[in-house]
Amino acid sequence: LLFSGGRPPDCLRTPNPLVGGIPSARYAGATTSIGQGDRLVVFSDGCYEITRKDGSLWTLDAFSAYVADKGKSLGLDDLIRHTRGLSASDSYEDDFSILEVRFS
Repeated sequence: LLFSGGRPPDCLRTPNPLVGGIPSARYAGATTSIGQGDRLVVFSDGCYEITRKDGSLWTLDAFSAYVADKGKSLGLDDLIRHTRGLSASDSYEDDFSILEVRFS
């Protein structure tokens, strides 16, 4: 997710197979412009594919909205607390990897 100029986040993606899943795979690339003050949040699908207590799945859109709502005050502890509160399980079902880069 790229947060730029106060606009809604831009979900940066390219249609590619799972990284490392197919040894001979070729991957599409793309470019975008990043400005001073922009934030880039890179994450695995385990950050949003969380089975909630009602059995439904927390979606990428819901995750994006949560991260956007938190804005610059996004903290990993808050995100973990929030997702643990949503989850029907005591542990994550998948990897939970996230990186935030702030450009100044």
